[in-house]
Amino acid sequence: MRIESVSLSGFRCFGPNPITVDVSAEITTIVGPNAAGKTALLHAMLKLFGVTRAQRTILRSDFHLGPDDDPENRDSKYLFIEVSIAFPELKNGTATAETIAPSFKHMLIDRAEKPPICRMRLEAQWDDDGTVEGEVSQELFWVDTLDEQPENDKRHPVAVADRGLIQLYYTPASRDAAAQTRATTGALAARLLRAIEWSSDTEDAVQETTESLTAAFEDESAIAAITKALQTRWSDLHDEVVDTNPRLSLVSRRFEDVVNKIAVVFEQGADGRERGIEALSDGQQSLFYFALAAAVFDLEREVVAGSVEGFRDNALRIPALSIFALEEPENHLSPYFLARIIRQVRSLTDQSRAQAIITSHSPAVLSRVNPREVRYCRCEPKTRVSTVKKIRFPVNEVDASKFVRGAMLAYPELYFARFVLLVEGDSERIVLPILAEALDLLIDPAFVAIVPLGGHHVQYFWRLLKHLGIPHATLLDLDLGRDGGGFGR
Repeated sequence: MRIESVSLSGFRCFGPNPITVDVSAEITTIVGPNAAGKTALLHAMLKLFGVTRAQRTILRSDFHLGPDDDPENRDSKYLFIEVSIAFPELKNGTATAETIAPSFKHMLIDRAEKPPICRMRLEAQWDDDGTVEGEVSQELFWVDTLDEQPENDKRHPVAVADRGLIQLYYTPASRDAAAQTRATTGALAARLLRAIEWSSDTEDAVQETTESLTAAFEDESAIAAITKALQTRWSDLHDEVVDTNPRLSLVSRRFEDVVNKIAVVFEQGADGRERGIEALSDGQQSLFYFALAAAVFDLEREVVAGSVEGFRDNALRIPALSIFALEEPENHLSPYFLARIIRQVRSLTDQSRAQAIITSHSPAVLSRVNPREVRYCRCEPKTRVSTVKKIRFPVNEVDASKFVRGAMLAYPELYFARFVLLVEGDSERIVLPILAEALDLLIDPAFVAIVPLGGHHVQYFWRLLKHLGIPHATLLDLDLGRDGGGFGR
């Protein structure tokens, strides 16, 4: 099973007219300039499949606000987020109980010459209830028809347990090591820790060690003095029969509390001592997150398959589909690490139990992913409405190969530009900015891409830019006697 598409309406920068984003079977790479809507798309999927209540809760700020709309307007607002879940296993005969949960089979919608799908839809509405924030109501349900506007009798509430069968693990662009480990990676690792079958010898050893450590700590004269003074002052203020006799504690005496404080340490740090995650650089923290997520994901599958001992496999309930959402993985890292990260992510998605969505505004990512997995995200400056488009390839394989080389990879900076100027050679890249500066028209290379064709077929650039809706112009020098130009070249 896999997410086939995501449809949105009225969510943040996505306007009231619904749009549908095709999702690749393994990795979907979403590129585009800053503030184009890439993060909003990830947050939309979090509302459906997030691993915390906060991630799943719709807020007033999640509703679309147009450029001419009054922020203080109290009229009701509406949004929906819908995913189509496809089951290619049912079409090719490879379905098993592990790959498709029984609850999904009851909601299948058959399609002609295509794998069956399930539709999961989240609708939310904001209403003015007299309070400052207003009231947001949200409902998650299955849709058992292909109609765009399903009737009420075609909607069925999604059970809590069914919602957890698909989980999305989100890595934001700014990574706080401790918070990230507790939230996303912690959600992955917590399932494994709860399923560990601790031996009685380990439990007894931990219990004895913590009790002896606590006794030694409390026997220190200074600690005893502090405890006595604290108990005296507390008893003067607190005369209840509960919560009496406060004391200082080094570690908990309960085995479960000790286990819950498991932390990752690295041997041989720069000073020769062990050190924790917080001591790593920002780039190293990013790399460690990917390594930990991959390790836990792999180990869970091995435990369920019964190939690893020491776990209670009946206590481990893993999702039928895991989605890894990685926002700007190039943050804090050299571009050369992108290949390693993408290879690590692809190793998670190559067995149809996981998908990944990567967002980026780095041109370096385009040469490291499959061109057919790229989606272009753009926000229209006037309407402030975002769109996400799948790049359209020529049908002929030879033309498609030329299209990839001649347009997609020839000058990847154009995906992140507000305007593209196609020129014949490198001399224009030098002359035009100087000429523009003399005319007080400063050209920022980050927003206006001057793309030298250098012998490339301009038709591929024209086709790409027109399809993606990127404003562009072509500058020709009209050499005397030149013949044979135009789209057919």
